[in-house]
Amino acid sequence: ILMARLHDEDFFRLKKYIESYSLAGAIESKIREQSIKRAHKYTLGALQILIILESFSAKKNLKLNGIEIKADSIAHHQISECFSDLTNSFFAELHGLHKPAMMALRSAIETFVRGVAGSHSDEALTTKNVNRLFEIAKLLKPFTGKSAKYFESLRSNYGVLCDYTHSYSPAHMMKNHAIANFPKYDTSSLKKWLAVYTGMVASVLAIIIYSNKLIYNKAGAKAQDVLDEVIPKDVRMFALGAPSQN
Repeated sequence: ILMARLHDEDFFRLKKYIESYSLAGAIESKIREQSIKRAHKYTLGALQILIILESFSAKKNLKLNGIEIKADSIAHHQISECFSDLTNSFFAELHGLHKPAMMALRSAIETFVRGVAGSHSDEALTTKNVNRLFEIAKLLKPFTGKSAKYFESLRSNYGVLCDYTHSYSPAHMMKNHAIANFPKYDTSSLKKWLAVYTGMVASVLAIIIYSNKLIYNKAGAKAQDVLDEVIPKDVRMFALGAPSQN
């Protein structure tokens, strides 16, 4: 009976907590508002590309480096999941769930590399060894040439993000044991996440656009305005057909 009472009392407190839950404090300071606004811009840019990818896919015309990616293929699902991981990461960081946000970014890299590489290599789709996946990918066309530096950026970030998945040190742990501690507004953690997030989104979009510049050119004027503030300049110039600077 005493255990039942304890549960009932604590569940009542949980209900009150849920009813009063708010993210209003997430933008309580100018620096937090600016950081979240920047993250939102990169998220919006990523979603514009996803919309175009899905539009091409629906028309059976989604190609990366000339290789068709069918809508029902594992490669397509993996690439789509990358964008899901990115938005999940943003959502988690808004709530102050810093470790899960970083872990979602790690997943985004793996799903993206596996999906794009998998459109060129069956082994890339099936291997469970991530190091092997990267070794396969670095030799494939989507990740070579102008895209190579963006692939290496993703690979480098993956190693950093693994520390969060494996709780490598106290700095990579949350040490939280109560739901009531959230939302949690740690501006220092937000800034660390933002630096990784924006670099990752830029790299993912760069690799996609270098694989098929029509994906950028099919964006509407408003979408391109957002993309132009998110993608690297060299990628934009490539998509517009500017002569190579190499």
